[in-house]
Amino acid sequence: MTSSTGELFYFGTGEDFEAGAGPYGFTVRASDGTRTVDAAVTVTVTDVAEAPAFAEESYAFDLAENADGSADRVSLGTVAATDPEGDALTYSLVADGEAGSGSGLFAIDTGTGELSYVGPGEDFEAGAGPFGLTVRASDGTHAVDADVTVTVTDVSEAPAFAEESYAFTVAENADGSTDRVSLGTVAASDPDGGALTYSLVAGSGVGLFAIDSSTGELFYTGAGEDFESVAGPFQLTVRASDGTHTADAAVTVNVTDESEAPVFAEAQYAFDFAENVDGSYERILLGTVAATDPDGDGLTYSLVTDDEAGSGPFAVDAATGEIFYTGTGEDFETISGAFELTVRASDGTSRADATVTVTVTNEAEAPAFADSTYAFDLAENADGSAERVLLGTVSASDPDGGGLTYSLVAGNESGLFAIDAATGELFYTGSGEDYEAGAGPFGLTVRASDGTHTADTTVTVTVTDVAEAPVFAEEAYAFDLAENADGSAERVLLGTVAATDPDGDGLTYSLVTDDEAGSGPFAIDAATGELFYTGSGEDYENVTGPFELTVRATDGTNSADATVTVTVTDVQGSSEPEDGDLPDGRATGGEVAVDEAPATGTLRSANDRDWFKVTLASGHTYVFSLQGEADGSARPRILGLRDADGNPVEGIEAGDEVRFTAGSGGTWYIVVGGADGGAAPGGTPGGGFGIRSFGALKAPDGGFGVRSQGDGGADYRLQARDVTRQARAEQVEVGEPVNGDFWYGGDIDWFAVTLEAGTTYRLDLKGASTGDGTLVWDPKIHGVYDGDGDRLPGTSNVGGGLGDNSRVLFTPETDGTFYVKVGMQYTWWTNEGTYTFSVSEVEADIAADTSTSGMVEVGGSVAGEIEARGDRDWFAVILEGGKEYRFEMVGGDVQVPEIHGIHDSDGNLVEGATVGKLSTLFLYPLQFTPEEGGTYYVSAGHRNILFPVLGEYSLSVIDVAAADDYAEDSGT
Repeated sequence: MTSSTGELFYFGTGEDFEAGAGPYGFTVRASDGTRTVDAAVTVTVTDVAEAPAFAEESYAFDLAENADGSADRVSLGTVAATDPEGDALTYSLVADGEAGSGSGLFAIDTGTGELSYVGPGEDFEAGAGPFGLTVRASDGTHAVDADVTVTVTDVSEAPAFAEESYAFTVAENADGSTDRVSLGTVAASDPDGGALTYSLVAGSGVGLFAIDSSTGELFYTGAGEDFESVAGPFQLTVRASDGTHTADAAVTVNVTDESEAPVFAEAQYAFDFAENVDGSYERILLGTVAATDPDGDGLTYSLVTDDEAGSGPFAVDAATGEIFYTGTGEDFETISGAFELTVRASDGTSRADATVTVTVTNEAEAPAFADSTYAFDLAENADGSAERVLLGTVSASDPDGGGLTYSLVAGNESGLFAIDAATGELFYTGSGEDYEAGAGPFGLTVRASDGTHTADTTVTVTVTDVAEAPVFAEEAYAFDLAENADGSAERVLLGTVAATDPDGDGLTYSLVTDDEAGSGPFAIDAATGELFYTGSGEDYENVTGPFELTVRATDGTNSADATVTVTVTDVQGSSEPEDGDLPDGRATGGEVAVDEAPATGTLRSANDRDWFKVTLASGHTYVFSLQGEADGSARPRILGLRDADGNPVEGIEAGDEVRFTAGSGGTWYIVVGGADGGAAPGGTPGGGFGIRSFGALKAPDGGFGVRSQGDGGADYRLQARDVTRQARAEQVEVGEPVNGDFWYGGDIDWFAVTLEAGTTYRLDLKGASTGDGTLVWDPKIHGVYDGDGDRLPGTSNVGGGLGDNSRVLFTPETDGTFYVKVGMQYTWWTNEGTYTFSVSEVEADIAADTSTSGMVEVGGSVAGEIEARGDRDWFAVILEGGKEYRFEMVGGDVQVPEIHGIHDSDGNLVEGATVGKLSTLFLYPLQFTPEEGGTYYVSAGHRNILFPVLGEYSLSVIDVAAADDYAEDSGT
């Protein structure tokens, strides 16, 4: 109490109304220092409403995993609270939205506070819980909360099998006593993830089975069960244990019926056969294998042909077991050991194998040549009289390993050939053969001997054509050139040189431009031999002597040279014209035409530029060639290309020749300019090529030269050529002839034609000799080319057609478009005229081998046709051994028919059965007496001379004895 104010205070910690505290009574005294007065004070404790209080701040309960509270809830424990006023309390779970987790799985008794689990069960292994709940106690006015944690506890669980029962089978006779037989696998799982152990705990015949304790794999370990006598299936019980709990499953094992394998009478068989015996036509019986089947089923025999068995060329009769050899013969000397075969007997389900050893026995054998026939070439004019000419080597081997001796036994009556007895090398020993005169072919028989046995082979020696050098009509030529004659714009003809080729090949002329030749400003027509002056004029008064040129004629392989002397003659009042310069730009007046005469120009200095307009076709490929020389200040070169707008074309390198494929058609420009006029060491001025003063340079197309102008500038010539073959080819249809013109001796035309694979076509180029044009000299088909520009073999011909015409027979191997190049043989002759070209489909020709469809009977005749030079027709004829026959061939259109020989049934030329010389003009009889009867083949054709060889003929076979009906006595 405050002494001055009389205020009364409570200083205690609180009073409990329900515990009966108070009332408190005491006396209060007031004093003035002298006197006092007392008063009685009573303090009464009043009741105040209070919140309940839990006995514990939080609770923890356990829930065993898998406990199911969905039907009968599981009690977890009880929470307890008290109310200071003694009021009754109500318990509840605060919903998830307010507090706690998993409240839907739990329930609380509102009156007692008992907490229960009402879910279907929790899985400890799946990580269920713990669950955090909030429990509330309320007296109706005040409430208090407490936290409850429910932990899911692990409970040991029993294993469970994937299936309640299992069924497996074991094949009868399956033997598991040595290597147990797997039947299948049972599988169980432990909810707690513990390892399981499998065991067999009961069953009928349980001693015949075993189980892998870790995997559950079930095995049969008995010696085999008999399906026919076994009393029902085996019933087993398999147990899975996790060490605490177990689970059992029923297993039924059924014995299945199995077909039993056959049994061979013997485990191994051995047979033998002689070497070289041929079983390819009629197989050779070696012996028989035999097996039986316990089930009485029929058996099928076969050879196991895998690599280990190594069956070789053998066969077995599927029904009887007979073993046969089916090969063409074995070599005892080279075979490595016996053949090891595996024979299999099968009843359709089961099988058994047996080993068969086949031994090859040794036999004495004759030598054998590596090839059945040999063919060698002998170059015409090759001289073997002083040093014999090696043609090739024949080779034979002796199966028994003996040494061999070679000899010529037939066909060498003329003594032109020799053979090395030890090596088999064949030599020509004559003084030379002439291909053009029809020498050969020569048919020889070579024999190889081991001293006891012999073997023969046929050798054909063919005389091959050798390109012979051309020959000029004169060794030296002399021409005059008038002074001041200007050949720079239009070249000046000086004269013509002429050469011939012994082989009839076309010739190409050129000027030899080396320094020793000193060719000067001249050009030659590559086809005609015409010699031209191409300079701007010579000064008789200042020229130092005549020009000495060397002209070369080549047939593509060989060449011949002739000397040409050109003398400048005096002309009064001569003068040299001035040349104008071409502008640099699209306004140029310079133009070059594709595949026409070259354009000319002059560079005044190294910086001079000349533009030439040229019209190109889209997609075509062109070659631009420039010829010129440095004059000390400038060397002409192609510097580049420009499009129609004058823009440079990328990727063009400067040079004397440029190849270019036009991306679009229209106008393009070629730029010619000067390079450094100085000469590099060992080379020509500015690189590339050049010529010395007054030298001639041969162009790629055979014909022009340039010369130096001195201080007047560097002259050049520019040519444009379309090298796209398709662009130069005129389309021709099969069966539809076309006409053409040759304008000069070296003129060439191209034709495109679409052909089918496997069909034979006849290509004819005709001229004046048959009235199919005005072309006098021999037309020539230069060849048939494929789309890649390659000439196909055997497609070039001169004189193979009627008269002087050209003909080619061609059978393409693929479908497609082919290109035919035509011209004339004598390009050196000034020749022009019209021609006719045609492609026609021909019927299949009579074959020149044993596949021929041609036949002729003794006493009869047959007609044939020579369709091209070199054509051969074979006719089959049946002859009797020992009889003499005469074969006669008469030409109708064919002026010089010829029988080229008789061939045996294998197609080999019969020795001596060829025509050696004419009997009567245009009649070639052949006398032949076969040693053995059978089918022979007659080869009909023509003699290789320059008579007409195409057309029809007649071939007849005569029995000489039957034709000679005159008696051999006085009764004749």
